[in-house]
Amino acid sequence: MEEVALLKREDLLPANESVKKSNKRVPFVSKYVKHMHQKENKQRSLFLNCVCCASIIKGDSIDHPTQGTKIKLHDYATCDSKGVIYMLKCPCGLVYVGQTARIKEHKGDICNLKQDTYTDTAVSRHFNTVKHTHGQLQWSVLAVVQPLSRGGNFKQKMLQREVNWILKLNS
Repeated sequence: MEEVALLKREDLLPANESVKKSNKRVPFVSKYVKHMHQKENKQRSLFLNCVCCASIIKGDSIDHPTQGTKIKLHDYATCDSKGVIYMLKCPCGLVYVGQTARIKEHKGDICNLKQDTYTDTAVSRHFNTVKHTHGQLQWSVLAVVQPLSRGGNFKQKMLQREVNWILKLNS
């Protein structure tokens, strides 16, 4: 205590200047969530390890394939989302509307097309006949159909939304 009493007040108050200058970080402030580390790792893995994220069409709207008008998109989805209605777009301008999270399957089907097997789909056939690569496949989330809270036929609801988008995009 006696040593502290001998020091001047001004010497006790100022912070170390070298620490002030080197600490130019902006503090991150967020709400605390119990499973924050799991969410953080999940988000990181979505963008670093995902085959599909590199080919997503980013933005809150898409251009109509034939009319060129903007169509506003309202839903957000990740690669693990269920009930997704999506649009696949190829370099020649054709679009394909589909449902569920099958983007990875489409890429695989394009690479491994064999006639009259499960890989023989409309998308894989088109990409192979016009010599596109799976790297040229782009996609966008059109809608996410939420599970029906009062019961009902979820598959039928998905098919209805898919048909609505097919008609809307003339695909």
